[in-house]
Amino acid sequence: RLMPWLTVAQNIAFGLKKKDVKSEEIHRLITLTGLDGFADALPQQLSGGMQQRTALARALALDPSFILMDEPFAALDHFTREKMQNFLLELHQQSRCGVLFVTHSIDEALAIADRIVILNDHSVKKGYPIGSAWRARATAEDRHALRQAILSSIETTKNEKET
Repeated sequence: RLMPWLTVAQNIAFGLKKKDVKSEEIHRLITLTGLDGFADALPQQLSGGMQQRTALARALALDPSFILMDEPFAALDHFTREKMQNFLLELHQQSRCGVLFVTHSIDEALAIADRIVILNDHSVKKGYPIGSAWRARATAEDRHALRQAILSSIETTKNEKET
């Protein structure tokens, strides 16, 4: 959540100790997240995607080795969601920060995941390693087959839970 009374730059710096706030680093994160020209904008002046990028920049300001993202793009329209997925992939390449991305969208998982994990009763039911190399060479048939395998795994998990 962004603080509605803080600008983009202030939201990014939010959570940092005053001594750790460096305007050059805030500007670098603004540029990295494609928010140039919006440093002084308030959250209500931003699109949903821009708000998400601001929140990501704030997380990155803490220089984490790992980020947990729980359905961060669920409320976005299709085109903004796709842009944010691509943005997240680029950001991951640049920052090399690990990301645990929770989603209920198989298509979203196929678009961005290195590994898809199906959970059941707090344990891993099935895992599917994919990643950028698979995405680069996968045909439409490959994607469809993997999507079907994942759906089948989810259905099996659901049936096991009911019995």
